[in-house]
Amino acid sequence: MQNLEILRLAAEMVIYNPETGKMVWRTKAPEEEHSSLWNSKNAGKECGTFDKDGYKVISFKTKNKPSVKIRAHRLAWVIVYGTIQNETIDHINQNRADNRIENLRSVSRLINQRNKLRNKNNTSGAVGVCFDKRRGLWHAQATVNYRKYHIGYFADFNSAEMASREFRVKNSFTENHGRVLSAAENTHST
Repeated sequence: MQNLEILRLAAEMVIYNPETGKMVWRTKAPEEEHSSLWNSKNAGKECGTFDKDGYKVISFKTKNKPSVKIRAHRLAWVIVYGTIQNETIDHINQNRADNRIENLRSVSRLINQRNKLRNKNNTSGAVGVCFDKRRGLWHAQATVNYRKYHIGYFADFNSAEMASREFRVKNSFTENHGRVLSAAENTHST
């Protein structure tokens, strides 16, 4: 978890628009060190780049400390609410580039796991459903609070998918759990 003090210092260096999720660098006051260079190069420009996982990351340098990389969604949460209650800030629509405050929620890691995208190695096309070649049946299963649950074996894919979906609903998984982002959502824009 990012140190709250560092997040609060970083919050003073940016302007966040909660409706768009965008952050731009603040203008430094004339009396601040290197203000004219900073203002001509950075002030008013959108800050951050995307990491390999699709999160917007902003690098900050403070006096006498090494550079720190902060994920924009965590910074947005601190700017709006002043603190972080839980360890995870979840993107409700699963688009990691969408940092609008209405798309963010503070949840435990266990709850965050109930709003995951479909795994890249999923071959059946349905979350928690795979074909058991040995039995010749579709196997439905799910993991809740780090415990794996066997839902059942089914003769057809649709029955296994429905049983998996019903299990997820009963266990408070989000409606979005297991979906795949569209090409438009996957382009680092909102």
